[in-house]
Amino acid sequence: MKTAYPKNIKDHFLSQENFRLEQDATYGFLKTVPQPRPDRIKFYYESDKYLSHDDSATGLFASLYRWVKSMNLNRKTRLVNSYHPSYNSILDIGCGTGDFLAQIPANKKRQGVEVSPKAASIARSKNLDIKSDLDQLKEPYDVITLWHVLEHLYEPDRMIQKISTHLKDDGLLIIALPNYKSYDAQHYKSYWAGYDVPRHLYHYDKTALTRLLSSQNLNVVKFLPMYWDAYYVSLLSEGYLKNILAPVRAFIIATISNLRSLYTKQPSSIIYIIKKS
Repeated sequence: MKTAYPKNIKDHFLSQENFRLEQDATYGFLKTVPQPRPDRIKFYYESDKYLSHDDSATGLFASLYRWVKSMNLNRKTRLVNSYHPSYNSILDIGCGTGDFLAQIPANKKRQGVEVSPKAASIARSKNLDIKSDLDQLKEPYDVITLWHVLEHLYEPDRMIQKISTHLKDDGLLIIALPNYKSYDAQHYKSYWAGYDVPRHLYHYDKTALTRLLSSQNLNVVKFLPMYWDAYYVSLLSEGYLKNILAPVRAFIIATISNLRSLYTKQPSSIIYIIKKS
């Protein structure tokens, strides 16, 4: 059965502007329409509530975000060590405030790319080498990671091509993305926080991303669920709906989503483990 998705959707987080979702004819991912111009997109991130660019925010959502992030950080480093135990260099694209790279041993070459000056400054305060653009880098890396970043990037086919050129032939690419085919996405519909338009320019499922990667001779070798993400995304979604007892409702929906994903294989967010063909 074909998965439904909302055709019209609002930026509930910040601007309250309306957007559309349209399916790409080539790869099958969803595209946010209209997309803000690259010189205007930064204004849609300018909020103290945009937590991935700020380590100092307080409140329920900030506390839950940091808790989920801490639960995921150790898992991320374990994944890198598990799938490429001999790696010596790592590039984190969209590294935010640098928490993931800071977990990597200092004897490794740790490189980050972050376009937000505020987030990059925080990352540099953790003794990390941060560039503002992928084009500033020349050498290939053993490991490249994009943790909930690809959905924010323009021209995904061109971006995957550039990423592939920076990945060694025996390298490891890890991409984490929201999954609009999850139960929580289907439940919340246009209020699902995982859409996050227009900051999320594109919206992926397993088939679309696999097709996009294959165009650059990259293969997904493993799909892994991110169970904790369902709770954070569901709580945000309940907040947009202004529901009474939002934390309780969010917990129930997230738990159902995670349980259903055990047999549907459609969790709220997915980690893609990728190698070159």
